[in-house]
Amino acid sequence: MQTTRSMLKTKISISILLCGILVFWSSQVSGQTWTDAQKEVWITIEGFWEKLILGDVEAIMAANHEDNLEWWTNKKRPYGKNDLRANYQSWFAYDKPLSYELEPLNINIVGDVAVVFYMHKWNGNIWSAWNRQISTLIKQNNKWKHIGGMACPCDTRPNCE
Repeated sequence: MQTTRSMLKTKISISILLCGILVFWSSQVSGQTWTDAQKEVWITIEGFWEKLILGDVEAIMAANHEDNLEWWTNKKRPYGKNDLRANYQSWFAYDKPLSYELEPLNINIVGDVAVVFYMHKWNGNIWSAWNRQISTLIKQNNKWKHIGGMACPCDTRPNCE
């Protein structure tokens, strides 16, 4: 039979091991082992979210490629530049962004195209939610521009009618 002291040592050892694994895993996710190109892409994603928090529709649109398509959860199909601008304007008139959290998962770069998988939490005056996001960027004139993206909530399934 193990003594209480021995069981306590075992529990503490397991806890320390699990904490170590968690710290190692989170450092991998946070980008400490990313390439310079991946870091550059992630900085672009963070900059995009800064524009969102400011509600700056023109700056958001400037961060997009001319042919960008987005597919938001509440829409039945992807839409392009004109619809995207109108959606941002109506969204910011409806709900003011207060804060956000980003959790990078993976950045895959092939040539001048980057595919970014991440989680984001949007906190607004009216609406807040965790979402999964995939953003595709293309590098043009030495800048990364959004060319496609899709978001869906983590807690509910999107309507796929």
